Amino acid sequence: MNLDDQRTELERMGYAIVSATESELVAVRSRRCWDGLATKLTAVVFVRSLPSLTGAEIQADAARMLAAAKDVDPSRLPQGLLKNRAAIAVYLAGTVEPEARQICASPQPVRLPSLFYPATLERSSGTAYYSKATPLWGGVFYAKFRYLVQRLLEPASAPATEPVSLFGVVMTVLVGALLLLGLAALVLAVVLG
Repeated sequence: MNLDDQRTELERMGYAIVSATESELVAVRSRRCWDGLATKLTAVVFVRSLPSLTGAEIQADAARMLAAAKDVDPSRLPQGLLKNRAAIAVYLAGTVEPEARQICASPQPVRLPSLFYPATLERSSGTAYYSKATPLWGGVFYAKFRYLVQRLLEPASAPATEPVSLFGVVMTVLVGALLLLGLAALVLAVVLG
C-alpha cells in the first residue's frame, strides 16, 4: 500500500521524515508541550503497511521501535523530568488478528522511560483500532497520540487541530504555583534573615 497520504499528513503536522521505504515510514517531531508541564516530547511515528498483523508482531515491534526511537530522537536532554519520548506504531494491514486488535484497543503497559502507542487500520473492514483510554502515566499526551492516529487512519473524522490537554494545563498551573510559592518563601526567609 502506498504511504503517500500518511507522509503528506505527517509533514503537514511538522514531522521530519527520517526513513522511508515502500512498506515503512519513520517520522520524528520534538517540541515543548506547554499543556504538559512544559515537557519536551519527542514523538517518533512508525507507519507500516503489511498484509496481516498479529499480536506477536506488535510486541516484537514495541521493543524494536522503542530502541529505534531513542536513536532518532534529536533532543539530547536526558529522559525523565521535562523530557519524554513516544514511539507511535501505525499499521495499515489487510487483516488484523483478534489479539492485535485487542493490543491496539487497550492501554499499553508502562515501558519507562518511553511510551508506546500502537494503532491499526484493518483495510478489509475499514475499521481502526486504537486505545481511547487515558492512563495516568503519560496521560497528558494521549489526546495528542489519538489525534495523530486519527489524522493518519481516519482523516475524515479527525479533529482539525491538535487538542490541548486540560489535565496537563491544570498540572502545569499547579506545579508553577507551587514553585512560585516555594521561591517566595525562600526570598522571604532570606529577607527576614
